[in-house]
Amino acid sequence: MKDRGFTLVELLAVIIIIGIVGLIVYPSVNKSIRNSKENAYNRQVDTVITAARQWGIKNTGKLPEINSDENFCISIQELKNEGFLQNRDVEDPRKKNTYLQGDVIITYNSEYNQYEYNYEDMGCVKE
Repeated sequence: MKDRGFTLVELLAVIIIIGIVGLIVYPSVNKSIRNSKENAYNRQVDTVITAARQWGIKNTGKLPEINSDENFCISIQELKNEGFLQNRDVEDPRKKNTYLQGDVIITYNSEYNQYEYNYEDMGCVKE
């Protein structure tokens, strides 16, 4: 009777082929995951800026005078406390179990409101 099993050489060849395929596929999958997390992060930042815009519309009296050189800072925590953001809105998709921190800087003049998110608390001074 004839043995119908695989030889050691055949098994090694299959393992080597699977390893080579893994080496080819892994970098592209890893890059896709990284890009996905970065895109999710950018959407989170857009959500924070939108919340700051909504806050600015409802609190125009707290913003600096029109055409002044002053900036106004509002922290993500303040936006959460005032109900403009929820915890799910500020989860950092790049790191598990962390939340976005920092400030939104509002520059205000008669032509536009400019919003910039500083994710590392840059020490915005409030008066």
